[in-house]
Amino acid sequence: MKSCIRLLVLLLPYYLLAQARVIQVPLQTKLNYFSGSSMATATSFDFSGFRGIPNDLTEKAICYGNTIPGQTKYEEYIQGEITKEEWQKFKAGAGYRIDTNLLSPRPVKHRINTLIGKDKQGRRVVIVDANNNQDFSDDQVLYYLMTLPCVERNEKGHYTRAAIKEVLPTMPTVKVNLEAFDGKKVVPRTVWIRPNPYNDGTTYADTTLNRYHLDMIDLAYHRGVATILGRQFTFEVRPTPTLIYTMWRSDFIVYPSDEPSRKMGGWFTVDGHRIEIAGISVQGDKLTLIDRGSTFDEIIIKKSFNPLSLLPQIGSSK
Repeated sequence: MKSCIRLLVLLLPYYLLAQARVIQVPLQTKLNYFSGSSMATATSFDFSGFRGIPNDLTEKAICYGNTIPGQTKYEEYIQGEITKEEWQKFKAGAGYRIDTNLLSPRPVKHRINTLIGKDKQGRRVVIVDANNNQDFSDDQVLYYLMTLPCVERNEKGHYTRAAIKEVLPTMPTVKVNLEAFDGKKVVPRTVWIRPNPYNDGTTYADTTLNRYHLDMIDLAYHRGVATILGRQFTFEVRPTPTLIYTMWRSDFIVYPSDEPSRKMGGWFTVDGHRIEIAGISVQGDKLTLIDRGSTFDEIIIKKSFNPLSLLPQIGSSK
C-alpha cells in the first residue's frame, strides 16, 4: 500500500498538469489613470547627438528615463564597452530585478529623452522626444509656470502629492513611441505620460539640479474581460514607475465584472478551479492565464475522484 501511495504522489502532478488550460485575455489601453507613482529621470548636460534645441533657452538640460531596466548597461556589455565582470557587478548591485530574457542584444529605443529648460519669458519649457528620433524640432513644445501659484510647499521646497494630483488634469499629455524586446524580437510599444516638473519629494545632493527636476507620470493602464467557467471577470494591469509590463513589475487586479469588490493577487479560484496569472506581454496588451483545474484539496475530497484510477491497471488484458 505504501508503494501505491508513493506512486500516487508521483503521478498527481502529471494529473494536475493534464488539466491545465491556457487562456489568453486581450487588453485595451485606458487613459486618465493616476497611481500616485511616476518614473523618475536622470539629468544630463551632454547635448551631443540631439538636434532641434531652441535657441532662446537661458538654461537647459536633458532629462531621460529608461523603460527597460538594465538594457542600456547590457548594450554596453554586448558592444564591449564594459567587461563581463563589470556587467555581473552591475546586475548584482542594481537593487532591482533584471530579467536578461527581456534584454535585447541589439540597441532598442526604450529611453524617453526630454529637453527641459527656461525661456526668456521666464517659463519652464519641456519638449519630449515623442517619436524617439533625437530631434526636438518636430515635437510639441510644452510650457509650465516655474512654480505652482497658491500651493504650499514643505521646508525642503517640495510640493505635496495631493497638490500634484490636483493640478494633474491641467498638465499636457504626451504619447511616446518606444520599443521593447519580448524575448525573441524587438516590438513597438506606446506609453502615455504627463511630464511633471514640480518636485514632490526628490532631494538632490547638487541643489542646482532642482531647476531641472522632471517626473514622468504614467496615465495608461490596460483592461480586458474574459469569461471563465461561465462567469465574466475584469482584468486590470497597471505598470510600475518604469512604465514596463512584466510579471514582477506590474500590478494585477481581478474582479467579477458584476461585483465592485476587487482582489489583488496572482491567482484566484473559480468554481473550484485555480486560475493563475502566468504572463503579460511587454506591450501590456495581452494577459496569459492558466486554468490549473481543481485544487489538490478539492481533488482529494471529491467523491467522484478515485486516486487509484491514476495507478496502472495491473493484470489488465488490454
